[in-house]
Amino acid sequence: MKIAQSVKKSNDEILGICADQVTLAKSIQEELQPIMAEYGIKLVTFTLAAIDIPQNDPNRQKLEAAFATSCKRNG
Repeated sequence: MKIAQSVKKSNDEILGICADQVTLAKSIQEELQPIMAEYGIKLVTFTLAAIDIPQNDPNRQKLEAAFATSCKRNG
């Protein structure tokens, strides 16, 4: 629930969210830390490994093209 709320609160399109998963993960970590602390658990690191976009989503092709371009620049 907190993950979905953080995604919605970012007011970013899926392409922007996927491109900046580190920032989203940090935001989610900040939201989860007090919840985990209630159970005596310290959340040290929270990482998003992937955000799945359905195959039939038109933004998926845009994301794949943007990722390919990014890889060429960084690689």
